[in-house]
Amino acid sequence: MRRVKPKRTYPSIFNAPYGKRISAYLIDIVIVFVIGLLAFISIDGIYSHSRAGKKANEDLFTLRKDSGLFFLDYDTKQTTYLHYDINEPNNETIYLSRLEHFYTVENSGFIYEQSAYYIADVSFDYYQMVLKMGEESSLFTFSDDGAGNISYRYREDLSNSEKDAAWRGVYQVALLDLQKNPTYIKAEKVLKDFVVINLALSSFIGTIVPWLLIPLFVGHGRSVGKFMTGLAVVNKEGYQVTKGQVIIRFLVFGVIETALNFHLFFIPLFLTSGILTITHNNRAFHDLVSKTYVVNAQTSRIFKNKDDEEVFFTSDEEAQKANKTFFTEARLPSSLPLR
Repeated sequence: MRRVKPKRTYPSIFNAPYGKRISAYLIDIVIVFVIGLLAFISIDGIYSHSRAGKKANEDLFTLRKDSGLFFLDYDTKQTTYLHYDINEPNNETIYLSRLEHFYTVENSGFIYEQSAYYIADVSFDYYQMVLKMGEESSLFTFSDDGAGNISYRYREDLSNSEKDAAWRGVYQVALLDLQKNPTYIKAEKVLKDFVVINLALSSFIGTIVPWLLIPLFVGHGRSVGKFMTGLAVVNKEGYQVTKGQVIIRFLVFGVIETALNFHLFFIPLFLTSGILTITHNNRAFHDLVSKTYVVNAQTSRIFKNKDDEEVFFTSDEEAQKANKTFFTEARLPSSLPLR
C-alpha cells in the first residue's frame, strides 16, 4: 500500500487504489440511473394525474383520434401507430380507409396548404396526389362502380415486402402532415416541454441524492459506491473533509464532469480521467478544485485535525483503543504501524 504525500509525521493516510475508484464510480452511476428513473416515473405519474396533465393528454388524444391515423385506448387515453404488417388479414382495408379518412374528412387535422402534397393554385385531390391515380408509378389499382365511387387496393404484382414498404411510405407522410397542423404542434409541445422539465428534475434528483446528500450527511464524502469499495474523501492535508468541500466537489463533478459529458462528447470524462492518473495523490479535476483526494478507508485513519492525530499516536495502546476521534474501517490496533 502506497503512502500519500506530502510527508506526514505518522503513516495514517493511504491512497485509494485506482481500480477501487473506478468501481465506486460505476456503482454510483448505476445508483444515479435507478434513482433518476424512479424519479422520472414518479413525476410523470403525478403530472399525468394532475388537472394540467390530464388536459394535455386529452387534447393530444382527441387530435389523434380525429385524424384516424392511430389505434386508440379510450381507458388509458393512449394511442399507438398503425404498426402491424399491412399484409396481415384485413389490415390493408383498415389502414387504407384510415388514410382516406385523414385526407378527405373535414377536421381530421389535415391542412392541404401545409402538407407535402401542396401545389399552389391546384385543389387537393386524394386519389391523384396521394395514390397517384392515372400515373404509371402508382402502386394501386382502381375501379369505378359507375356512380362516382372509386375503390382501390395495392397492385397484386407487389410482393408482401414491397406492399408493406409502400404503405409505410404514405403513412409516414400522413403523420408528418398531421404534425404540421398548428393545433397539433401546440398540443404536442405542452407534453414535450413537460418531458424536458421532467428529465431535468429527475436528473437533478438522481445525482443530488447519491453524490451530494449521502456524502454530505453520512460523512467523509462517502457515496454508496465509496462505502461499498471502502473509500473515503479527505482534505489536501489528509484530515476530515468539510461540508463545504463536499458541496464544491459535487458541483464540479456532477455539473462539469458528468452533465457536460452529454454535450461535449465525453471530453470532460476523458480529461478528468487523465488528470487522475498523472496528478499527485491521484486527484481528479473535482479533487483539485475542492482541495480533496480519495483515500483507502480500510487502511487509513482519518483524524479531524493534526492535534487529534498527535494525541492518538503519542498515547499508549489502551488509550488508542478508547480513542474515538478518528474514522477508519481498519481493524485496531494492529492493522497499521503506529510510527
